Amino acid sequence: MRNEQGGATVTEPEGAREEADFAHKPPASQRLEEGVEPDVEMGDDTFRFPSARDEYFKAPTFAYENPHLDMTQRGDKPGPKQLPVATATPFTSGLFPRAVIPFDDLLANLDMALQTQIKENPENFLAVVPFGAGNKFFKANPDVNKRVRDFVATLGYNNNGLSVHKAEPQDKPSDKRDFEKPWAMILRANDPDLCSYLVWQQTFAIDRTLAFNIVPFDKNLKPWVIANYCGDAVANNADERRTALVAIKQKLWTDANFRKIADRLMAQQGISGNLNKRVYMATSSFDLTFIDTNNAGGDLAPIWQLTGKPLTNDKDDHREYLAAIRNVTVYVNMNKLKLDKRVVQCVGCKAPTHPGHKCSFPDHPTEAEVGSPAEGVLEEAAEIETIKEVEVVEVEIEAAVVAGPL
Repeated sequence: MRNEQGGATVTEPEGAREEADFAHKPPASQRLEEGVEPDVEMGDDTFRFPSARDEYFKAPTFAYENPHLDMTQRGDKPGPKQLPVATATPFTSGLFPRAVIPFDDLLANLDMALQTQIKENPENFLAVVPFGAGNKFFKANPDVNKRVRDFVATLGYNNNGLSVHKAEPQDKPSDKRDFEKPWAMILRANDPDLCSYLVWQQTFAIDRTLAFNIVPFDKNLKPWVIANYCGDAVANNADERRTALVAIKQKLWTDANFRKIADRLMAQQGISGNLNKRVYMATSSFDLTFIDTNNAGGDLAPIWQLTGKPLTNDKDDHREYLAAIRNVTVYVNMNKLKLDKRVVQCVGCKAPTHPGHKCSFPDHPTEAEVGSPAEGVLEEAAEIETIKEVEVVEVEIEAAVVAGPL
């Protein structure tokens, strides 16, 4: 089975390999537009941090690598002979946000026998994650694996070896947790064209009761979410958000613990330069996003979500890096940025960048050439977890289901 994600290849100019282990750098002209170079002395001996004003106007670097900004159907479209047949069961064909579900989350609470096989040969399997997957969904849909298998079988590929296995849990999920893991069913197939197409298309909405994402078991996929902040400083205002982002960066540039960790992780990747340069580069991809959401009591409690490119694939090092950022105290215009214990998690698509009631899944347009949208409704819940408890607020949202594939 091929594990293809269709990502575009970035070609680097001659001599631009100094920081290749950290990020594939675009041409110098684009780097200048992103604001990486002007305030950085490229030698190893000197480095001058930019002023707050200069940093305020800089766009986050490496945004082209941020998986949360990706859409489905990445890379080259499969050729006509690799697309589903016209008689396939109707399903969505438009663009949707990329499903960013880490390897550990896909395996979480799966039976250990299943985990072992996937860990040994992840390229031999694909994960099928229904919209709203969890304890409640699988109880209400005990034959969903068969429904998915039957649907995939209509696409017109070689069905030899095609199977979809249930998300058998290692530990019995709590009846009080409607969206308890495991989330992922397991698809196997022998046809590489089928596997490539399923990953390229990713999102399938079949009818008002079934929609799902099909994604690889990718050990290298890392979310970019760093922290969620709340408090009086948080506002849906671009100026205040940029000011807060600069304040976070400046605090980290002078924090001894963060400087030590960032310097070590960047050095491990072979990034040259002195301590200050490495610390600056570690924060250059940071961005703040406003999330409009409520607290458990239903009152407005918006969040600023800090995101940035991970510096390492090592789990322990990454946890240490996140803790160093989360532990600093930052003030914005005399208002303290408070680390929010809530974990933003969409229980529909499983994205860590929005709560369930803000999911954009049903809002993406369909393509006119495939026919008019059919009626389709999915139930979703907005879930916000704290360290000690989970509160769930259920809302209904619509998912567009179109007349057929391209």
